[in-house]
Amino acid sequence: MDIEFTCTTNRDICMINTADFCLSNGTSITIDRDNTEWSIEGNTLSMTFKNCYLWGINGFNIFDGSSLVYLTDYGTEEFRKLVEDSTVFLELEDDAPYDDYKVEVTGFSII
Repeated sequence: MDIEFTCTTNRDICMINTADFCLSNGTSITIDRDNTEWSIEGNTLSMTFKNCYLWGINGFNIFDGSSLVYLTDYGTEEFRKLVEDSTVFLELEDDAPYDDYKVEVTGFSII
């Protein structure tokens, strides 16, 4: 499963670590991926997380590298329903070169 994001940004780089989907009940689901495709035009970042997997729940990483839970095509519709009304926050990489670097999600699509 892949996730497409549309974001605003103030830099011409993409230094995103993970995506946190905050559900209406307060639960946070952290998603990571194997690969990222991205482009920036003006202040708009278009980014696709490719081959997504569940990294953690409510900030707890309960999986190790050998037992990652990949979000497969089988669960795409269920995941879409789960996060349809969520707010998404992107965690930046710790080594982002600018202190003022910002990325804000304006939309996302589960594909």
